[in-house]
Amino acid sequence: MTLTCSKTRKGADPDESYYVQNAHRTNLKKRLFDDETDTPPDIVVEIDGTHKSTDKFEIYAAFGIREFWLYDTETLRIFELSETGEYLLSEKSVALPILTADTLTEFLNRSQTEDQFEVLADFQKRMRVKIE
Repeated sequence: MTLTCSKTRKGADPDESYYVQNAHRTNLKKRLFDDETDTPPDIVVEIDGTHKSTDKFEIYAAFGIREFWLYDTETLRIFELSETGEYLLSEKSVALPILTADTLTEFLNRSQTEDQFEVLADFQKRMRVKIE
């Protein structure tokens, strides 16, 4: 989804974006046209391989996006939007509290060197155990 803000004349195109709590409020548009009336995604994800996403904190905060996940090809960090409008580092997801930054980092890193189907199966097993 491409996010554009008419007030600030800024925008961003996150690598991934997800609706969790607000899935019922969206019609899954590809572009957020009206930042005054459309609901932003609950989570945006940026993967910093060759380009750093540090400039996107301010943009995503302006949209009121509650979670910003940032993966630098070694560590996934979860940032939660505070009431003061700045992102603070968090150990786990607010939208998906079963997910921690450590668990996501572990499985993302494993997927770079191991069979992805096996990694996914192990991830599913881990999540089932946490749910039960």
